[in-house]
Amino acid sequence: MLIIYVYQNPALAWKFVTAREQIEGRNIPLSEFVRQYFSARDAVNRLKSEFGHAVTVDVLLKNDKGGTRLYQENVQRVDDHIPENYDPASLLRMLKAHEGLK
Repeated sequence: MLIIYVYQNPALAWKFVTAREQIEGRNIPLSEFVRQYFSARDAVNRLKSEFGHAVTVDVLLKNDKGGTRLYQENVQRVDDHIPENYDPASLLRMLKAHEGLK
């Protein structure tokens, strides 16, 4: 099984989510975005830990324009290649503050 974990700066990812809402009408509350942001990484790390070599995890790091900045194949843990700079509370605060700048 191949899992490609795509990482994008959460402020930029949230901007894309809100823009998509305007086009598609699909609303994702900010608190749910934050929950999914952390649970996606946790799920990928857990699957790799549990199933080992049966799972290949590649990491795609997007740049601030949405293009590819880094592609790392067959990683053991996402965290080893993309350190987490937030916890749920600090990410929520940062995104709320970022929304206030609009």
